[in-house]
Amino acid sequence: MIKHYAKFTQKHSKVHLVILTILSLTIAISSYQLLEQENLWFSLGMLIPIPFFVFFAKASEYKKKYLQN
Repeated sequence: MIKHYAKFTQKHSKVHLVILTILSLTIAISSYQLLEQENLWFSLGMLIPIPFFVFFAKASEYKKKYLQN
């Protein structure tokens, strides 16, 4: 799956950028809501993107290693 996503990011870098932006905004908005509302449910918004960022890091490593132009 990492291989397929690495190829996808190479072909559709703008879509990948949108996905990263959405995940980053999720963290930012959840952080703000957590501080403003003091409700721990908003901490889930900061935890959910973490596995995606790990996945993106592995895909990036694969792309650098095997998919150089």
